[in-house]
Amino acid sequence: MKRLLHCLIGLCSFIFRKVFQLSWGRKNFFRVFVLWALLVLGNYTLVSAQSFPVQVIPQAIPPAPIYFSSYSDASTSSSPLRVQVVLNDFTITNREVRLKAYFQGNGISFQSNDIVVGAPTLFLEGGIPLTLTNMELAPYFRFENITGISPNVYGRAIPEGAYQFCFEIIDVLSGNRLSQKSCATTVIFQNEPPFLVLPYNKTNIEERNPQNIVFQWTPRQLNVSNVEYELSIVEIWDTYVDPQAAFLSSPPIFRTTTSATTYVYGPSDPLFLSNKNYAWRVQAKARQGTEEIGLFKNQGYSEIYSFSYAGVCSLPSAINHEVKGSTNANIFWDDFSTDVPEYTVRYRKKGNDNEWFFNKTTSNTTTLWDLKAGTVYEYQVQKKCVVTQSDWSIVKQFTTFIADDEASVYECGITPDFSLSNTEPLPSITVGEQFTAGDFPIKILEVSGSNGRFTGKGYVTIPYLNSIRVGVEFTNVLINTDKQMAEGTVITMYDPTLGNIVDVDAAIETVTNAYDAVADLGDTVENILEDVFNRKSEANESTDEEDSTEESNDAQSSNADNESQNETNSDSGATQSPGESTSNSNSGTNENSDQAGDSSNNAGNSSVSVENEDALIFYNGNKYKHGDVIEINYKRDLERQQFELLNVSKEAKVVWSTHANMDDVVASSSAGDGLKTNLDLKEREYLALESEYWSRGNSNPDETSKKIRIGIKVLRKEFDLVELYAKHKENRIAKSGQKLYLLDDTGLTESSKYKEVAYGIKISPDLNKNEINDLNLEWYYGPEDHLPKDKARLNIFRNIRLNESEVTTTVRAGYPTAIDKSIDVVWFDSDFQKNAFKIGSSSNKFLKDALELTNQSERLSKYLEKIPFIEKINKDDLSSKIGFYFDIMPWQQQTENFEDEGSRLYYERKITTGGLDLGINGKVQWTVWGLPYDKLPLPDYIIDVAKEVLIMEVYVIAKAQIGGELKAELVERKMIEQEKWEEESKRIDPALIKLNVELGAGAEISLLKSNDYFSISGEAKGIAKAELMSLGWQKGKEFDVYILRQGVWMDISANAYVKLLGKKLEATPFYKKVQIIDKPN
Repeated sequence: MKRLLHCLIGLCSFIFRKVFQLSWGRKNFFRVFVLWALLVLGNYTLVSAQSFPVQVIPQAIPPAPIYFSSYSDASTSSSPLRVQVVLNDFTITNREVRLKAYFQGNGISFQSNDIVVGAPTLFLEGGIPLTLTNMELAPYFRFENITGISPNVYGRAIPEGAYQFCFEIIDVLSGNRLSQKSCATTVIFQNEPPFLVLPYNKTNIEERNPQNIVFQWTPRQLNVSNVEYELSIVEIWDTYVDPQAAFLSSPPIFRTTTSATTYVYGPSDPLFLSNKNYAWRVQAKARQGTEEIGLFKNQGYSEIYSFSYAGVCSLPSAINHEVKGSTNANIFWDDFSTDVPEYTVRYRKKGNDNEWFFNKTTSNTTTLWDLKAGTVYEYQVQKKCVVTQSDWSIVKQFTTFIADDEASVYECGITPDFSLSNTEPLPSITVGEQFTAGDFPIKILEVSGSNGRFTGKGYVTIPYLNSIRVGVEFTNVLINTDKQMAEGTVITMYDPTLGNIVDVDAAIETVTNAYDAVADLGDTVENILEDVFNRKSEANESTDEEDSTEESNDAQSSNADNESQNETNSDSGATQSPGESTSNSNSGTNENSDQAGDSSNNAGNSSVSVENEDALIFYNGNKYKHGDVIEINYKRDLERQQFELLNVSKEAKVVWSTHANMDDVVASSSAGDGLKTNLDLKEREYLALESEYWSRGNSNPDETSKKIRIGIKVLRKEFDLVELYAKHKENRIAKSGQKLYLLDDTGLTESSKYKEVAYGIKISPDLNKNEINDLNLEWYYGPEDHLPKDKARLNIFRNIRLNESEVTTTVRAGYPTAIDKSIDVVWFDSDFQKNAFKIGSSSNKFLKDALELTNQSERLSKYLEKIPFIEKINKDDLSSKIGFYFDIMPWQQQTENFEDEGSRLYYERKITTGGLDLGINGKVQWTVWGLPYDKLPLPDYIIDVAKEVLIMEVYVIAKAQIGGELKAELVERKMIEQEKWEEESKRIDPALIKLNVELGAGAEISLLKSNDYFSISGEAKGIAKAELMSLGWQKGKEFDVYILRQGVWMDISANAYVKLLGKKLEATPFYKKVQIIDKPN
């Protein structure tokens, strides 16, 4: 371009010189320069304005799809994007170019690759526009052809907001850019899927012939006009499977598409089966022409609702009771149905604040146990059919006896007609549960076993003996699925001190062997187990949610008209009891509400038009006028609260809306249309509900509308988080701020290296799950511990895996102020070690005493070596004397870590072992008196002859064969988080070891002993025993080593005679006691 510009300037200079005959002198220089400058500037402006020969005009066609896959689909005829490319240079033909695409906005940006797989080849003709639609543009938005975006972001819906689609043209030959980067802006809006209305979720549709069921939903899209809906219905065969899971895993039995928001399921559709559960869902599909475009969240799928299709589940009749003593009562009823239903009896002490207890049975009677004497109880009965259940019966009450009388003892109807044909084993049973043995309930305190066979301990309450509780044992009994003992025997534990007759608290303390946890946990283990971990199961909690609508604390209204109510009270003479609402004159009495008033106004005739009455809003059995405020106590089932407009004609047009407050003119959201609407109040604290209506509806479009507005205040109960606890096994409990230690057992396989830990919280006051909002109780744990889980659950269970070195579980709870509490779970190894041990390094007295054994070896040797016939040897050596050996057994120390069964901690156990191996062994003869033949200066043969003629000597024979090992063992333990070692046990085997020796003495004197004419002969003998050494713990004394405590004594006696010419003459006998070794000082 520069070269072209220089040529143009030179050409212009030449023209000036020839045409105007100008020279380059100073006179005309200025005029030439001005003309030259004007031409240059004009040329430069022209070149700059047309620096890109190609013009790109992109266009985004609303409504914009919310998924990138819609832009990469070349098969649709309705293109969300259109790009027009124009080559302004008419002289160029068949120029090959390539397109580059960009997307940006709201933190998302990507661009197409230089080489786009599947993209068509583009050629430009001068002056001829090239139009690109989704057929040509789709490859530029496929994931494999773009960079700058992750697969997760690409696969999700595009967030709402403004975005730009930009394009530019690149020359294939030179690689230069031929156009500016041109963009088209579009707005992405995610439409909500439809909201299901009828039939209500988890309700029963009464079986009718012919079937006629209305399915209705409310659209929630804003920028889509052409929408059709696909209704799908699935039959659920397993009543125990979650409807959500069953719907996604089962084929639909019915599917239809409609553009209306209502579908009447009639006789021509597949018949619903009696006593079956069904689930249904609606998918909204936006259409552009005949094609579907993705404009809805969740692919347009609504949530999944379920319902049951069955006949009426009627309550049993003749419900009654019979009190049988001070602690039990029988509840019975009549039911003549042919099926086998399940009945639930719930009972409690009289009073709305008391907790319900539940008792289930399949027979027409049940016994309530462990009641309190002289107490008023109230109860209700509910029947469960195949897929439905009845309402609760009316509340009835009874009073237990103050004390058992003789009649209740001998006529106690506590023996139900058990059918022990049921031998199906119960899979498991835990501490705190009970089973029935004969006519007695056994409360379990300790149990082991599974699959029906169980062994353990418990107690039984005997109503005949003033309700004492007696400890029992059971071994390998068979318990069936009805929790009845079908085989085996329960035996009372005999104790002559009557120690087996215990109160339940004492029994739990004895069986669980609970450690003193008050200092560590702030409370006893028994109280924590009872208050935190022995709550009713989640199933019972959910049952409480369903039943909570019967409590009289649902809704109260303020600022209402009380005139008619006052008149009623005045006429009847009735007075209003405390706690009843006085806010609405038209309030109807309802079992599910605590408003009082005119019972003639109910839901059955609420929609009747009354021309001279103002419109009212009907809710939960009561009527409210404009300006009233309804106060509703929070509960978890506030998702679908129905409101109805009264006193308007059925043809009226009604539009509902919600507002931030009673004075806010702009609506927060639309709440539907029609005489009725449903609101989700579960997460709301305050709002205003407005109903705008036109009495004549669409027949009179010029009619002025009327409005009625009421306030709705949801009251949440205040509570504080007191403490968080974690429990592994029965007594291994930790509280917040502490660590719970888990042992890495070698028995855990690689695929299941985890242990279950139960978590529970203590709150004040103690509320049930139904009274706590999801946002006021949240758990945080796991890889995404910043996200709340298990909302509004007082108890959770976690499987803690081994590879998690330290696992933190946090709960955030409280209203109006929430606090956090956390517990860490830490794994530890057994760390088994076995090493040599040097006693001198220990400060333990027991080991110091053992060390004294080795110190006495030298002292012992000195005394023994004083005995001429004893010498010190090694154990396996041979000796011509009596050998004494003394060896030290090597001391070893073994350490290993164990879980402490009574606390959250673990301890290191140290076992120190060692000892002595000592003994005395051998036999020797030792001459103590005799003729000194060896000293005579005579040859040996003469000495041998002399010894045959004359024998005169006294000798000692000593023998010993005693040996043994003395072993010592000391067991100590040290708790983690502590520094002190404590003795667990110590043992010496044997406690005392003695080394004794036997000494025999003999003498012979003879001269010509074999000659009968003349001979002299004599003999001597003696026996001595000595306690060479004793060591260990003498009874009643400390450890010591005792050497030759009595010294060594020997008794010697001798006799002699002379035989001459056949006559024998005896000498006086010889006796002497000789002390060889003195007593030690």
